[in-house]
Amino acid sequence: MTNENAPCLSTTLTALISEGQQRLNKTDEQMSKELGFERTNVFAMVRAGTIKLPIDKVQALAKAIDYPAADVLRVALHDYMPDVLAAIETIWAPIDMTANEKKLIESYRYLAKGRDVVPLVMDGQSIIALVAA
Repeated sequence: MTNENAPCLSTTLTALISEGQQRLNKTDEQMSKELGFERTNVFAMVRAGTIKLPIDKVQALAKAIDYPAADVLRVALHDYMPDVLAAIETIWAPIDMTANEKKLIESYRYLAKGRDVVPLVMDGQSIIALVAA
């Protein structure tokens, strides 16, 4: 899924589930199996908003509806625990990154191999170098 299609916080988890399920043309039975629910009615109740999605099922749901897990978690926290989401965003801000920003961070960590390195950014250029300390 591309970043421009990522869910925003004006989306509810129930809407996100319904949209993803419809977009991928998946039945409740398929979704239940992918989320590891023994009974289809449990998934149906989650989709309807009758019961909350267990937080440990967020990653499976994200995979099932082809959305980034972080985005699904964020929507779930916004629906279920908005104060917790606000605290997380305050402490770990910024958590919103584009795919390219995430790739930059991952590349930085991979190349640094645990060392403390200093990124050298050349203003006005599309060049970033890592300098080992």
